[in-house]
Amino acid sequence: MTTFLNAELKANNNPFSYSNTEINTAIDENGDAFFVAKEVFDALEIAWRGTKSLQKLPETWRAIRSFRTPSGTQETIFINEPALYMIAFRSNKPEAVKFTQWVCEEVLPSIRKQGYFGTLPAKDLIALRNQKIKLIQELVNCRDQFAKSAYITTLRNICNQLGEPMPNTELLGQQLELGV
Repeated sequence: MTTFLNAELKANNNPFSYSNTEINTAIDENGDAFFVAKEVFDALEIAWRGTKSLQKLPETWRAIRSFRTPSGTQETIFINEPALYMIAFRSNKPEAVKFTQWVCEEVLPSIRKQGYFGTLPAKDLIALRNQKIKLIQELVNCRDQFAKSAYITTLRNICNQLGEPMPNTELLGQQLELGV
């Protein structure tokens, strides 16, 4: 089994849970989702035989990453989205059909939209809202177009994470007549 030599995977801190199985994900530099292979097999109720379970997959659809854990360095096998589909579609188990539907309708759209699946802890939500307020204040006072563009991109990402609409940046800092 080979690793992606040019792909860096960033593990997400929020694993998603399906049928009492936690499935950890990672995102590569292109924003593509990767899944911990063994956890996918567990969720689909397919026996995991290590790398033998993935022999029919193209090597470019899988990657091994090492992570430090309290018990030492641990290698984890990740599979990409096409591999997830191939594994789920080749299974005749009803759980595989339900899992595939759930991943396609809920998990992947959330990862694409927000960069993660699930809900953030309250402290992270508060921190994001505070960061949003600071960014809006910076935007109101910003005169540099390059900095303004960077602030807007960051603000859009924060709004996506919060599931909130992006404020109209054209109106920021303007006194609006409300017709009262």
